[in-house]
Amino acid sequence: DTTPVALAASPDVNEHSPTLSADGQWLAYVSDKSGAWEVYVKPFLSGDGEWQVSDSGGTEPRWAHSGRELFYKQGGRLMVAEVTARQRSLIVGQRRSLFTIQEYYNFSFHPTYDVARDDRHFAMIRSRYFGESFDLVVIENWRPVFRN
Repeated sequence: DTTPVALAASPDVNEHSPTLSADGQWLAYVSDKSGAWEVYVKPFLSGDGEWQVSDSGGTEPRWAHSGRELFYKQGGRLMVAEVTARQRSLIVGQRRSLFTIQEYYNFSFHPTYDVARDDRHFAMIRSRYFGESFDLVVIENWRPVFRN
C-alpha cells in the first residue's frame, strides 16, 4: 500500500526521530507535546496508547536489540530506560544514566550514534568545532585484520 499513514502526528506538536523496535511492534519518537523534548513509545500500527519514556528531557531514541531497553540522550548524558511489553501496553521501568557524551556530536533531530548487537557498546562521532575539517575513516572487512 502506498497510502501514507500518520503514525504519531498530533496537531500543533513537533515530532521527529522515529525508530522501530527490533520486533517491529513499537515506535519510539521524540515530541514536544509536554513543552519540552521527550521520548515517547506507542504501538506500531496496532492499537492505541502512548508512554513517555524520558523524564526531564530526551532526544535521539535507539532501541536495544534485545527490545528490553531504550537508549536516549538527555543533556550531556546517554540514558537507558528499561521497557517491558505486556500485551498491548508498555511498562517503563528504571531510568539511569550510562555515561557522559558531551565530547560527542549531537544533533537532536536524528540519531548520531548506534548500538552494537550486544547492547553494551556504542558507535559515536567525536565532536569537533563546526568549520574544523576532520577525516572519517571507514575500515571494511576489519575482522580478518585483527585475527591472531
